[in-house]
Amino acid sequence: VEQRATRRERETRTVVAQTALDDLACWYRDVLLVRRGADPDVAIHADDPDGLRADAAELSERALLASIDTLFARREELELNVAMTLGVESLLLDLWSLAAA
Repeated sequence: VEQRATRRERETRTVVAQTALDDLACWYRDVLLVRRGADPDVAIHADDPDGLRADAAELSERALLASIDTLFARREELELNVAMTLGVESLLLDLWSLAAA
């Protein structure tokens, strides 16, 4: 029973983390669309048009695409039982370095 409870808890944490990564990937997608000239009102995150415009002005298309790829790679790693804390820390470092490039 304890093992099942532990497994369910891990599965729940993984689903929550994957959902957060999906949402962040959608943010980067929206920023990319705005950077390419789309109206922020058509974005999934249309509730923050100023944030979309600010990130679109700051991040290159290359950095945005690389960030989306990185997010999806980390999402897949979570499915393969990568340690959650290490995976998230690695992701944040990767995103930071992509934004700084």
